[in-house]
Amino acid sequence: MQITSIIQQKRNEDNVNLFLDNKFWCSISKDTLLEFQIHKGKNITSEIKSEIEQLSKENFIKEKALKYIFIRPRSRKELSDYLIYKKELDESSVNSVLNTLEQKGTVNDSEFAKWFVSQRLISNKYGEQRIRSDLIKKGIAKSIIDKSIKELVNKDDQQEKIKELIKKFEKEIKETDEYKKKQKIVQRLLSRGFLYENILKSI
Repeated sequence: MQITSIIQQKRNEDNVNLFLDNKFWCSISKDTLLEFQIHKGKNITSEIKSEIEQLSKENFIKEKALKYIFIRPRSRKELSDYLIYKKELDESSVNSVLNTLEQKGTVNDSEFAKWFVSQRLISNKYGEQRIRSDLIKKGIAKSIIDKSIKELVNKDDQQEKIKELIKKFEKEIKETDEYKKKQKIVQRLLSRGFLYENILKSI
């Protein structure tokens, strides 16, 4: 088997298209090109062919992952679910790519958790329990969640948010029965993840 042509990709300057025996074979990164010392006219074995094909697959997965991260930060689970279930890519290859991205710090659940908690606090809508619940759904480890919550969630700020929301809900809820109105306010606050004990301090 012989490499008969190497063409620079137009959409990605870091990649080239390889042609094997005059037929398009695969796309690889220039790093892989240099690593295997690939050049026009080079003959390759079946073993090398398989290695390059795996690297080509992983390079494609990495590009998809980086594009997804570019939209906003992602947890490892978010990336894994997106690549495996939505894009239907090979699970083993996806895990290999994500391991590499974790080693490089591109995928970092600790940093993601801090970003996520900060964004939820900025929105001024959610309490600690809701933030915890959302992070669990995104596959973040309990130890990371606990640390992020401890570092970023201020108990006094949470209490102030509860007071602000109570005023807001009192205007929104059209209920003449004060007891029922109070219950509805409590339910709204609970659904947003505020602690029941903190709600009782302000209601």
